[in-house]
Amino acid sequence: MFKKHEFDVEAFYKLGEWLSTQNPNVDGCSNMQEGIYRAVIGRYYYYTFLKIRNIILFYDENNSTSLNGMGAHGLILSYLNALDDILGLDGELQDIAKGLGELRNLRNDADYKTNKEITIDDVNRAKGWVEYIETSLKSIEFEGKVGFEDILDYIKLVATQNRRMSQSVRFPKLKRNNKNIYYFE
Repeated sequence: MFKKHEFDVEAFYKLGEWLSTQNPNVDGCSNMQEGIYRAVIGRYYYYTFLKIRNIILFYDENNSTSLNGMGAHGLILSYLNALDDILGLDGELQDIAKGLGELRNLRNDADYKTNKEITIDDVNRAKGWVEYIETSLKSIEFEGKVGFEDILDYIKLVATQNRRMSQSVRFPKLKRNNKNIYYFE
């Protein structure tokens, strides 16, 4: 019997932290420090993105296919926004989605914009978004449940007890618009 492998995404965060302490003086590479900054931002983003995605996938098995593909980065943001609307959370998950979007923009700049200088300020901004998102995920509340995981666990419980989920407590559903773009509602 094969054991299923599960990578601990916290390793990405720890790698980012470790990289940020490394000596950038390498012969033949004039901008190693900036390379480190770019790598650190990427690790911070993927840690946060995968942590949120994995939490969603653990509780909402119906959306596992859509959240594992290339479009998953944007769909996670759509999922958080839709869940905020469904549960009436007054923008708490939307703020988390905005933070993840800002972190993603920093990662895109670090990965793709070689004509833009990436500095320690960008690294600090990325780390700030990680800390904000983590704190927000732990403190969000809905019907006496505290924390994103507890809320998703509650929705899953409601789903298994009520074969037909109510509109007020349910997971978002994947939709496709007339331009063939997927989103959650």
